[in-house]
Amino acid sequence: MEKKIAFEACISEWKIVFRVLHANLARELELMDAEVFAEMQRQLHRAAQAQGVDVTDHEAWDAWLGLDDGLPYERHGHRGPAN
Repeated sequence: MEKKIAFEACISEWKIVFRVLHANLARELELMDAEVFAEMQRQLHRAAQAQGVDVTDHEAWDAWLGLDDGLPYERHGHRGPAN
């Protein structure tokens, strides 16, 4: 079994890391199946929901993440919520 690491960071920093990883999904396909990426998305969904964001509303989720760039949802390569 591979050793796991864990650490804490503020939500704003996790959002930055998620945006960078998300922007590179097309180039780094392994990220789509990486448990760390899925877990990061789950934790961010929980944080967003705690702040009243409907994570199934793609525009609201993107805006909360800071991806509110006017691009259609599909252009961001979303696969849907991973709650």
